[in-house]
Amino acid sequence: MIAARYEGPPEYFKVGEEKVPEIEAGDLLVKVGAVGICSTDAKIILGKRNIKTGLVLGHEIAGEIIDFKDPVKLFNRGDIVGAFPGMACKECYYCTLHLENLCMSKVSLGLQIDGGFQQYMRVPSRILENGNVMKLPGSITLEEATFLEPISCCIESIELIKVQAASKILIIGAGVMGLLHQIILRDTVSKIYISDFQKRRRELARELGADRAIDPGSENLAEIILEETHGIGVDVCFMCADDPPLIGQLCDMVRSRGAINLFSSSILDENYSMDPNKLHYKEIHLTGSHSSSVKQFYESLPLLHQYKQSINKLITHQLPLQRINEALKLYLDHIAIKAIITPNNE
Repeated sequence: MIAARYEGPPEYFKVGEEKVPEIEAGDLLVKVGAVGICSTDAKIILGKRNIKTGLVLGHEIAGEIIDFKDPVKLFNRGDIVGAFPGMACKECYYCTLHLENLCMSKVSLGLQIDGGFQQYMRVPSRILENGNVMKLPGSITLEEATFLEPISCCIESIELIKVQAASKILIIGAGVMGLLHQIILRDTVSKIYISDFQKRRRELARELGADRAIDPGSENLAEIILEETHGIGVDVCFMCADDPPLIGQLCDMVRSRGAINLFSSSILDENYSMDPNKLHYKEIHLTGSHSSSVKQFYESLPLLHQYKQSINKLITHQLPLQRINEALKLYLDHIAIKAIITPNNE
C-alpha cells in the first residue's frame, strides 16, 4: 500500500510503499476512502504545532471496513464508517466531568498514532471500544463524511457560547470552519456578518446566505459592524482565523454582555493586545473552544444530512495521496477552501 509520512521541511510528506498494517484482537482494518486536510495539518507543516516525524497525519477520516479480528461487535466487512480521531482516557479530572475534549491524556488518530493519509488504516481496539467509529448511511458520501469531525468542533463552540435565536453573529474568516459555522447557524440567527480578505471566499459566503461579507483590507470592519447594529455591536463573534492583531479589536464590535469565541488558535506576536477593561466594563464573555467529543461527533451526522448541499460547495479540490504535498500547498496558499485526499484513487 501507499502511505504519506510526515518528515518535516522541506519535503513535509514522504510518500512510499509500505506493508498493510497488521491488526490485533478487537482491531479494524479500514480502506481509507477520503481524508480532509485541515488547519491542524497546516499548523504542523508551518511548525506551529509539534508532532513527531514519521507519523501518518490525517484525522478527518472516512472509509470501508475490509477486515477485523474478534471480538468486534456491531460492525461487518463492507461497512462504510467515519472515525472520530480523539480517544479520551476516561479517568482524568476533565473526563470525570464529561469534558473529554480537554482530556489530559488524549490520544488521537493522525496526531499521536497513524491516521488517514494512507490507503489502509488500523483502528486500534481501544478507539473502537471508545465508540469512535460510526457506521454511515448510504446517503452520505465518503467525501461528505470527512466533514463530521469539523462539524463536531463547531457544535462545541456553539454550545459553549450558547447562541440564542435571533442573534446577530460576526464570523472572522471565511475558510472552511468559518463557513461551516455560517451554514449551521444560518437558520437560527437573524443576521450573519462574515469577514475575509479573499474575494472568492466572500462571494461563497454570500452564496451560502451571509447577510454581508466584508473585506477587512479595504473596508473598516468595526465601523461597518457598528453601523449595521445601530451602534450596539453583534451578540456573538466567532474568531475562525489566525489574526492576533484583530483579537484586541473584537471587544469594539461585540455588544455589552455579548460573547467572543476564539475558535482558531493563534501564534501571538508583538502586534497582539487586548484591553481587559473592555471585557470588564462591557461584561463580555470570552472563551476558547478546542476539539470536540464523541457525542458531538454523532450529533454532527444529522447536521451533515440537513446541510450537505451547502457543505459540498466547500469542497474545492480532491487529490490522490501521491499529490498530498501539492494539496497542502493549495491549502497554505489559500487557493483551496476544502482539499480532500482520496488515498485509493489515482
